[in-house]
Amino acid sequence: MFDYCVRSLHMSESEADLRIKAARIGRQFPNALEMLARGELHMTALRLLAPVLRESNVYLLNEACFKSKLEVRELIAKHFPSPDVADSMRRLPQPRSIPTAQEPQLGMLANLNSEESPQLVVHPLQLASQLSSPHEHNTVRASGAPLRAAVASPHAKHRPAVTAPLSEGRYKVQFTASQSLHCKLKEARDLCCDQVPHGELATIVEQAIDLLIAHKKKQRFAQTSRPRKQWLPHSGAQTSSQRCEEDDVGKGPVDGMPHRPRESERLLGKRAEGKPNGRYIPSALRREVYARDGGQCSFVSKNGTRCCSRRDLEFHHVVPFARGGAMTRDNLRLMCRPHNALLAERDYGRDYVKSRVAKRQDQTEKATQQSNPVWTGCNRE
Repeated sequence: MFDYCVRSLHMSESEADLRIKAARIGRQFPNALEMLARGELHMTALRLLAPVLRESNVYLLNEACFKSKLEVRELIAKHFPSPDVADSMRRLPQPRSIPTAQEPQLGMLANLNSEESPQLVVHPLQLASQLSSPHEHNTVRASGAPLRAAVASPHAKHRPAVTAPLSEGRYKVQFTASQSLHCKLKEARDLCCDQVPHGELATIVEQAIDLLIAHKKKQRFAQTSRPRKQWLPHSGAQTSSQRCEEDDVGKGPVDGMPHRPRESERLLGKRAEGKPNGRYIPSALRREVYARDGGQCSFVSKNGTRCCSRRDLEFHHVVPFARGGAMTRDNLRLMCRPHNALLAERDYGRDYVKSRVAKRQDQTEKATQQSNPVWTGCNRE
């Protein structure tokens, strides 16, 4: 069946393996194929449920309806929990290069994988470590388990961190750290020895992430535990001079001198008075818009589905700023960057937005070149 799917139906090896496993589950549980035909399950979910699906827990099929790959893994971890992994920090081995004398052997191995043994799919670079180091005990398995490659991939540093659910509410997080991050983790362990005596990395990283989230929310959306009351520019608002006079009456003179507002208050009043519809968004207004939109994108499609993205959020003007849009609560919305760019193309046109983006990229490249000049040589006379 595998050979028929690959050679006759022209499927890839992974695609053929996925469909064969789904067919085997459908033979044992016919309801799974019906749910697959209705779109309630996808074949990846059936592949993940295959090792644990039995007659006694067939209800897992219903619980996995309309769930993503990560949600199905969380469902399996909930019913079949795994023990927590131990904290570990170790140095990764240096990548090794392949000698040129072994290139013909790698070509023979590639032909062997594709012709003589179609079920044993092994990348030639993964077998290079066994050819270059015959004394190392590396095993090659045909069950689809990942093998350790001796040669580092050029795209390895761009791979996302591995996050796998272990049990309900417990996850395994794995990533590659630099030397500086390794030293910072060790320093954080030493500094937190009074609060975290055993030096659990999960506790230390969680505390650091809490501080980072609070800092970023304060920086981008003015989220703080003690918000300062600010005067918001809107129609019919009082001027800064009137506001300062009211402050003088309320607080009274100090050492025989009239009360003088703080520098930040004077700058805010001057900015709002001089440019009532300027680009500046006061902190109180940012907090209000962030709380109203729930800290996520407020774009709603034609069928009524709201975007659930919380990444790259930006403040969007309902009435564009260039067309006189005011800096008010009703005219501001939170948008993710793709939807903000989509609405900008609708307001100004795609060609205009592309020209502005290209101009901004050129300015960024010129600024980068000026900050990091490259010397090509010197003329000698």
